[in-house]
Amino acid sequence: MAQIVDHRDLLTAYRPGDMPASERIVRVYQNEILRSAFLLTGSAEGAVLLARDAFLGYFRQLLRGDAADDPRYDLLRQLGHSFLAEPGADDSNNGDRPGNDLAGTISFEDGRQRYRVDDQRSRVLASLDLLERSTRSAIVLRDFNGLEEEQVCRILDEEPFGLRQKLHPARDRLRDAANAGPDQSVRELLVTAATSAPRPNLWPEVIGPLEEIYARENERRQRYTYLAAGFVGLLLIVAGLWLFDVFPFGSGDDGQAAAISTATPAPTPSRRSRRHRSPASPPTRFPRATCRIRC
Repeated sequence: MAQIVDHRDLLTAYRPGDMPASERIVRVYQNEILRSAFLLTGSAEGAVLLARDAFLGYFRQLLRGDAADDPRYDLLRQLGHSFLAEPGADDSNNGDRPGNDLAGTISFEDGRQRYRVDDQRSRVLASLDLLERSTRSAIVLRDFNGLEEEQVCRILDEEPFGLRQKLHPARDRLRDAANAGPDQSVRELLVTAATSAPRPNLWPEVIGPLEEIYARENERRQRYTYLAAGFVGLLLIVAGLWLFDVFPFGSGDDGQAAAISTATPAPTPSRRSRRHRSPASPPTRFPRATCRIRC
């Protein structure tokens, strides 16, 4: 298992696009992520690809700003999501296919301890491969990585009761298939099987796609910056024109004059309307004043 480090120190040193800090995160957690991915996929090549996708998903999560304070939990969550999202992940009927009784199909040879461990290791991997993907993810995250039940339920979107219903028969099946001793726990079986996991430096597999992710993010931020700068510039131009009365409308008398000059003239009445209009009132006649004073 990976050594527990100060998670806050890792996140404090990280900045979007900071490749040295990104490399440090990969180097700290790559051992545990690779071993977990190997238990899930059962192959070295599949484990490297799955672990790479988990790290890339985690760095995308950091760029979005929705990562938690625990990089280990976020990486394991990305690992579980990537495994369940793989093509062919809908294999819910694996438990019903023939040959699921591993105890009867895989021979177990009694010999020296080295051969016994090798055979038990293969039995554990074969037993995991015959489990449903969600159950396989649950037993790896819960028993190998040691996550809490609540954390596993959040990753797999399961209820606690449903998770227990999956784990209990899966643990019994794995112990029976591996011919485990009475004092040998499921965790010990998984740790033994994970010793066959690849141990390469995962950073060369991550750096290329990660540079593309950072480049696209920089382009996106630059577009937003240019749009924001253009919008602010437009506001400044409008404010300046308003301040110096460059617009054809303003306040006070100028505004009233502009409103009068631009007013729409009244429509001319049509011939028909003139024909039917009411007759005009006769003009009012005022009596002429007479001079009563004789000159």
